[in-house]
Formats: sequence, structure tokens, C-alpha cells
Amino acid sequence: MVERAKKMGSDVFGGISQGIHVCQFYQTKEDLIDVLVPYFKAGLENNEFCMWITGELLHKDEIIRTMRRNLSQFEHFLLIGQIEIIPYTRWFLTDDVFDQHRVLDAWMDKLEQSLVKGYEGMRVTEDIAPLIEGNWMNLFDYEAKLNDNIGKNRMIGMCTYPLVKCGATEVLDVIHTHQFMLTKHVGKWESLEISVGRKSKNGMQPLPYTTDSSSRSYTVDADRSLALDRTSIQPSSNSNTIVISGYKSCTRDIVAQNGLDCFCIDLELDPVNFEIVDFACTDIGRLSKKILREALLGYKVDEGVKNAIERVKKRLFFPFKNAIIAALEDVNRWYNEMKEGKKRLFQ
Repeated sequence: MVERAKKMGSDVFGGISQGIHVCQFYQTKEDLIDVLVPYFKAGLENNEFCMWITGELLHKDEIIRTMRRNLSQFEHFLLIGQIEIIPYTRWFLTDDVFDQHRVLDAWMDKLEQSLVKGYEGMRVTEDIAPLIEGNWMNLFDYEAKLNDNIGKNRMIGMCTYPLVKCGATEVLDVIHTHQFMLTKHVGKWESLEISVGRKSKNGMQPLPYTTDSSSRSYTVDADRSLALDRTSIQPSSNSNTIVISGYKSCTRDIVAQNGLDCFCIDLELDPVNFEIVDFACTDIGRLSKKILREALLGYKVDEGVKNAIERVKKRLFFPFKNAIIAALEDVNRWYNEMKEGKKRLFQ
């Protein structure tokens, strides 16, 4: 859950504590420069060893030129080896394969070396963009383990994710494995603190419910979010909405007919009146989407879901309609649980 927001700048980076794992969602090369230049400037000035794992947008030569313009001593730091700038192909991939265990061990080796050399700790960034289109679950597991390693050591980590490659479920996975999230809101960078539900013997508890005028809040449970379709759900990126999700696994005959093993739907709610302002769903036909859009948009969840279920029952006649109805009922259940857990939000 996002608990508080504050402006991000070089002053904040200078005071950020070790053991913190941050994710940044970016859209342009300039977004990366805005955040990472002051991030590393502060690290170098704090006598931290720095590692910059580049991605597809920002390359080593441009990073060096930009850092020279913003830090007069940068050439000195570069020459003595206090900062290393490494392309993702060299750091992440061996024979074009991402081996999370090798990479995690490499981070720990670098940390140990930096402490032996007398540095105060290690500050790193890695651009995740090149890894997203591979095995997402492998990447998600890697980020969870990295988060644990950073939290126990004298490290600060900044993972950067391109919004164009991240749907709703990817964003949910990312915030589960980081302590802070950087987002750009009305042209300004903000740091959003994330607190994740406590562990239980059955796994992660659902994130607590909240609304915040400057951040997106989610109602989701970790086990269910892992099963959501990760490629076809593309909700809008409105930062002033609540997102609630529904999910339904499909039977074998539906899988055979539609090529899908689940139906997922995200509804975006206005945080003031809780009307449905947008929705996204697993890829279905144009008619089905039209029916859902007409039934849902502009209504509160209870009424919109009721409308949608009635229309789906009357107008759709293929087996997959049962999965759509079940996912809508799932959304309604989450919405009612949210009302029960945070009644003051609806007063």
C-alpha cells in the first residue's frame, strides 16, 4: 500500500538510507537522466561504490557525457573505479540467457569487494526493460530475492521499468518487490512508499486498501496476481484511480476453444465517487468488449457488474461467457471486501 508521497530530488537521494530498493517507472530517456544522475551524484559524493547497468535507451557514452556535465569530479571517480557502467548484455546475460542465481551472486561479490576497498556501501541501478519480454516469473522471483539481499546489506538499489512494457499485473508484481516507487505526476517526480501485507503461512496477505490523491492503489492478493494474464491487460495509467481486479481460471474446453487459460478484468474507479471510469480485460472479441463497456462505464461497481452480467448472459452464447461472469463476480467480491475493510472511504 502506498502510505505517503514526497518530492524526489538530489536532496532526497543524498539522504536515502542503505537497505532501500526503489523502482522507477519511466517513459523516456530524459526520465532516466532526471532520476539517475542525481542518484549517482549523491552516491559518489557519499563514498559509495556505484554500478550502472544500462538498458536499451541510455548508453555508456551518453551517461559519461551527462555525468561530466553534472559532477565536476566525475572523471576522477571514473578513473579510480568508483563507478562502473556496464551494458545489460554483459551483466545479465550469459549466452543470451538470464541466469538469476549468477546475477544475484555477482551483486554480492561486488558488494564484498567494495567494502574491502573501504567504500561505505554500494549503490546500483539496473534497467529491467530488456528482461521483461522473456520469462516474467523468473524476473519477478529475481527481484524478490534481490529485494531481500538489499534489505540485509549496505546497498541501495534502483530498478527502472519502462511503462510501455508494463501492464497492470506487471506493476503489481514490481511494487511487491520494492520499498519505494518513483512516478512522474504532473511533471514532477514523486517517491511513493510501499508497505506490503505481512506474510502468513499461506503466503502474502492482500495489500491493505487505500486511496491517495497522488498515487494508484490496488486491491490484489499476491497468489492471484501471479496467475493473471500478463500480456493483454492494459489499463490506462491514470494516477488518480483505484484498480480492482477479477480473475477466473477456465475449463479445458474453453482453453481449447479460445487459447486462453484464464479471464482477467481490471476496473478503474474514481477515488471520490467510486464510479467505473475505465476497464481492461483479457483479449476478447469486439462485441464482448462493447457489451462490457456499455454496461460498466459511468456506474458504481455493484450496479455496473450487475448490468454487465445481465448483458453477457443475454447476448453472449459461447462457453467463455461463464469465465467472464465469474471474473465480474470476483471483482464485485473484492469491491465489497474493500467497503467492509475501509467503510470511511465510502462515507
